[in-house]
Amino acid sequence: MPLKKGDFALINFTSKIKESNETIETTLENVAKEAGLHRAENIYEPQFIAVGEGWVPKGLDEGLINLEAEKEVTVEVPPEKGYGQRDAAKMRLIPMRRFKNEKIAPVPGARVEIDGRSALVRSVGAGRVQVDFNHPLAGKTL
Repeated sequence: MPLKKGDFALINFTSKIKESNETIETTLENVAKEAGLHRAENIYEPQFIAVGEGWVPKGLDEGLINLEAEKEVTVEVPPEKGYGQRDAAKMRLIPMRRFKNEKIAPVPGARVEIDGRSALVRSVGAGRVQVDFNHPLAGKTL
């Protein structure tokens, strides 16, 4: 019986960035080990979801509808149905003194929290820090 919106399902999955073929998440322990993602504290088991209810990215939700149980498929999730396109408006320059006041030493590539939102430090310059509030997977096909 094919899956329909509102059905509950247990799914095993492996998410990869299409452009680089980098594995970013999986429910399969052997895949996590092969990809160098394995963490002893993680529990590797199928994920419980409600199909079509937004528990997973929209593109994956759509790919599950009408899927037969026990069938392995590849679903391509474009940025607009995953984590969105990169948005230049989500890049900001923040004065270095703000980081110093919060006792944070910004380094390019570091994740920081600004006003309760996670951001990536892109660059550190003379008195200013460029941070990126885009989701780390924005603009990527999964």
